[in-house]
Formats: sequence, C-alpha cells, structure tokens
Amino acid sequence: MKRTFSPLLLMLVLLSACQQKLTQSAAPPEIPEVPPPVRTIQQIEMMSLEAVNLSEDMSLVSTHNDEIILIAYLLQQDTDSLKILASHLFKDLVFDTLTTRHSLPYKLAPDTGSPAPFMAAFLLAELDNTGTEYRIQETFNRKITQYVDGRAPSRLALDSLFRTDDFLGLEFLRFDQPYRDGNQELIFKGMHLFDRFEYRLHYKLY
Repeated sequence: MKRTFSPLLLMLVLLSACQQKLTQSAAPPEIPEVPPPVRTIQQIEMMSLEAVNLSEDMSLVSTHNDEIILIAYLLQQDTDSLKILASHLFKDLVFDTLTTRHSLPYKLAPDTGSPAPFMAAFLLAELDNTGTEYRIQETFNRKITQYVDGRAPSRLALDSLFRTDDFLGLEFLRFDQPYRDGNQELIFKGMHLFDRFEYRLHYKLY
C-alpha cells in the first residue's frame, strides 16, 4: 500500500523544523567564566612573639629564661641577590614561665608599584654570655642578601655564622603569595642544647 502525506501534515513538519532552527540560532554564545584575580599580600603587620616552649626550661644550670632577639627584614629581589629595604631589631625580649608573650608593633609595607618581587624575613636568636644582638645583626645583614630564592638555608649553614647556641630559626614570606584572611603565625621550633623550644610569631596580612 502506498503511503501519502497530506499537505497539512507536511506544512506542520516544515514549520516545526524551521522553529527549531531559529531557536538554536538565537541562543547566545557561551562565554567562558573568567576567575577573579588573585589578591596578593600588600602589607605584613607583626603583632606578637609567643613562647610556647622555652629553650632553657629543663637544664638545672640554666637561668630558666630566654633572652631573645628578633630581626625583621623587608627585602627586594635583584638579579642575583637581595636588597635590604628596611630592617628592625627587637631586643630585650625576655621570656620565662610568667612572661610568655611580647607585643611587636611593626609593619612591613613595600612600594607595590615596583615590578621586582618583595620578601620578608624573620631571624630568631637567643643571646648568650658571649654574644650581642648587634653582632648577630651585623653578621646576618651581610648574609641574608644571598638567599635570593627565599628559602632558609640548612641549620648547619646558619650555625656556622653564629655560635650554635644562638640561632633558633629563619623564616621567609613572599609578598607575591596569595593573601590569606585572619590572624597568621610562623612557628620556630627545634632543639636547643638538648632542650626543645617553640616560638610563634603572630601577624596579619593586608
């Protein structure tokens, strides 16, 4: 039996096909979603240094307090070295079982218009009978410009700069890292003359 299509049915099929084509052509092109720009660090506000575990609280012959210095650096990366833009020496930071925190009202804020990367560095050391804070600062001012990649050297390398019972830690922060909201901290911990220590540097980012 031969099948035939009525003119009305044929017209309905053609109209449906045309409408579907128009609907497809009228759809707007898909625009890929662009992620928001990553916000980087503009300023570091130091808040306090906290002693969680003293480095001289176990020895029977020690003073049972820590005389600590902290040096904060603002650095700019050069071709093959670092340039010291600013530094601040925090001295007379004595920690014991009663005094476990000292305020550190200081800000590290580079000129954000410069294309060269910026870094902050924090050196923590303990004074002994033979060392002075200015000797440590002078020694490290000459050395820190060599750490171009912003990585702390080995403990052995830093111990060779000072007496082995002076150095407690070195930490870097890069300003081109993503911004993190809220209070932050850097942890300095290790072994000092067979006694464990832990200090925490509290700071904010802007």
